[in-house]
Amino acid sequence: MLTPENQKKFTLLGFVVFFLLIIALFGYRYHQSTKPRELPNIPQNKLKSAEEMEKQKATERLPYIEIEEARNQLYTLFVDIRPIEAYRDHRVRNSIHITDFSAEEEQFGIKNIILIYAGTEDRPQELQRVVNSLSQFYPTRILRGGFPAWSSANLPTIKRANLDSVEDVARVQIVEPRDVDALLQGDTSTMQVIDVRSKVAYERERITGDTLNIPLTELEKNRRSIPLNKTLYIYGQNDLESFEASILLLDLGFIDNYMISGGLNAWKEFDYPTITP
Repeated sequence: MLTPENQKKFTLLGFVVFFLLIIALFGYRYHQSTKPRELPNIPQNKLKSAEEMEKQKATERLPYIEIEEARNQLYTLFVDIRPIEAYRDHRVRNSIHITDFSAEEEQFGIKNIILIYAGTEDRPQELQRVVNSLSQFYPTRILRGGFPAWSSANLPTIKRANLDSVEDVARVQIVEPRDVDALLQGDTSTMQVIDVRSKVAYERERITGDTLNIPLTELEKNRRSIPLNKTLYIYGQNDLESFEASILLLDLGFIDNYMISGGLNAWKEFDYPTITP
């Protein structure tokens, strides 16, 4: 039997052991809380930064229109927001570049705008900004997939002519100046000569006959003034200008067009008649 003195010793020892256990427990929990937590074993290519997630959310909020719906839209203006050189090289037919957009000039008959972009959503905030800006004038949506999607669907486009391209050269029909001069001596009711030089150059000197002047840079915009029921004979100052105009007219749907070989330079070289002030 324990004496009162031994009981006191055992009681004191129990308190000490209990106290040490409490300290050890708190120490263990503190150690666990400060220990770096291991992330789940997720492949690096599946981890998304906060910036990427925000970009994805911004992209999902953009007002897209699908290719099938876009191609059947009436009273719609296609506005290209790609770099100007990319637009000049290859673009949607009847589109304009954003730098040429004017609400005052384009509002007649236009009810909608479809934006053409490069096809990557790297900068959704910028796309949204353009949409907000143009939506002040007309309801505006973005072509899903951009220009690459339109081109891949084999929908109408305009491509810059290339004299080094075998495909482009094969498309163009060429007529010699002497043959055009002979045609101008007869019935001209089924033909139309188009001068694609600048208005200043046209007023200075041009081929004889009922010649229509539409500068090369304005051909697409003024396509409605070109007769559909006549054979077109195109000339610029030289072969390159005439060639570019002929290719552009082909892309616009004017299949029955001929490039006058050598342009006005060749015409004058062979001493065929011209009109001067």
